[in-house]
Amino acid sequence: MDQALSIKVTIADRVYPLKVENSNKEEIVRKAAKLINERMQSYYQKFGKESNKDNMDLLIMVALEYVTKYLEIHNTVTDTGLLHEIKSITNELEDYIKNI
Repeated sequence: MDQALSIKVTIADRVYPLKVENSNKEEIVRKAAKLINERMQSYYQKFGKESNKDNMDLLIMVALEYVTKYLEIHNTVTDTGLLHEIKSITNELEDYIKNI
């Protein structure tokens, strides 16, 4: 049994220390961070320069894109637990945006 690994990933120029279960999970987390950063860069090139979008706006756009794709793939829109979690995250993001 592997011990938890301590890693650091950078997303939107911020470093996040994380613990992952094993090296396979580490690889997945690092790939996810890379994909998020790439999508943020794509959105920045498309929208950010002209409209003063900040990193939070870009992260929200990336999150919405990936969650939408996830829901399409897994067809879990009717899963009340997932819907509750999405609503909770949405509320947290809205509160954060109001306070910046």
